[in-house]
Amino acid sequence: MAYAGSVKRIDWVFFGDDWGRHPSTTQHLTRALLARSAAVEDGGGEPDRFAWVDSFGARTPELTAKDVRRVVERVGRVVRGLAERQRATTSGQAAPFPRLAPVVAPWHHVGLVQAANRTMLCGPMARLLREAGIAGGVAVLGHPVAGAYVDLAAPRKLVYLRLDDFAALPGVDPRMVHATEPGLIARADLVVAPSARLVPSAARRTLILPQGVDLDAFAAVPAEPPGTRVLGYWGMLSRWLDQDLVMAVARARPDWTFELRGPVDTDVSRLLALSNVRLLPPVPHARLAEAAAHWQAAWMPFRVDGMAGLSPLKLREYLAAGLMTAATALPEVDGLEVTVVSATDEVLAFLAAAEHDDADARAARRRSQAGQGWAARAEALRAAVLAL
Repeated sequence: MAYAGSVKRIDWVFFGDDWGRHPSTTQHLTRALLARSAAVEDGGGEPDRFAWVDSFGARTPELTAKDVRRVVERVGRVVRGLAERQRATTSGQAAPFPRLAPVVAPWHHVGLVQAANRTMLCGPMARLLREAGIAGGVAVLGHPVAGAYVDLAAPRKLVYLRLDDFAALPGVDPRMVHATEPGLIARADLVVAPSARLVPSAARRTLILPQGVDLDAFAAVPAEPPGTRVLGYWGMLSRWLDQDLVMAVARARPDWTFELRGPVDTDVSRLLALSNVRLLPPVPHARLAEAAAHWQAAWMPFRVDGMAGLSPLKLREYLAAGLMTAATALPEVDGLEVTVVSATDEVLAFLAAAEHDDADARAARRRSQAGQGWAARAEALRAAVLAL
């Protein structure tokens, strides 16, 4: 897409998750905005400016090996970041955008801790904004905890991406969300949500922005079904996974293989006991198409109770890959070419139909997502911000 030289510049300060750790909605939107900005610059316009602040943490740490690893990783990123900035200065190579990995105490619901964190962040935040050439700008928050610190960036406008019911997410301390989200919603100039269910009633101005999909990444999945009798899932293996359903289906169809690929955040010992259930490690987002090339179909076997606020990316990704897709009866499946399955016999009927899938049906599923790419979502977000 070509852009005229008169396109107005926006300075963005994203408060997201840890950059590059996993392909979140906030990171997909940012990458699309970066690509758009590069096209504007190629057309002779003034590109947008970007700065990124990593996660502040939203779970109360415990003395576990996992938490110790995260602390070591965070300190390592800070040290590496300093070294990378030094190398960029000496080599003259500019980074895609300046990035801050905040080192803070993760008890944001405690007033004294929050005050101490703010003091520690003043200097690093000021340096980040100077490096990005941003004074004010638009702060975009991908998690409510960032609301406790966003004013350190002195934003002119405040956008809250309410992408989930954060207080209900596994691993998140709800006290931190309850202490920060109401004030953030009241202050935000714009609250963006992927569905009407996640739009807070107290928001002053809202935008419903459905999840997007990386169309190019999933076009690499072969158009012809492989005939392998493999049903696949990628994503977090957490408490929302309906293990009872997975086990019942796997036992009923021992001739099918059930692949679950992703990081494990719950007890999966029962699944490991089944010979036709394979738990596989996560792969980078760019390799998901390769990992799914041998899948006959895909599914999202989530528990329904208490999960109505979830807005997963994977359903549109499955469809963009052309995969015949099933999912339990979450509101997120509304309007998508997805087979709703609530019981074992419904999944078994889906598997029987999947054995007869063909290339034409896969092509039709891909076409259903043709206008749902992240570039279109980024354009909608940018237009809403300009309207402020």
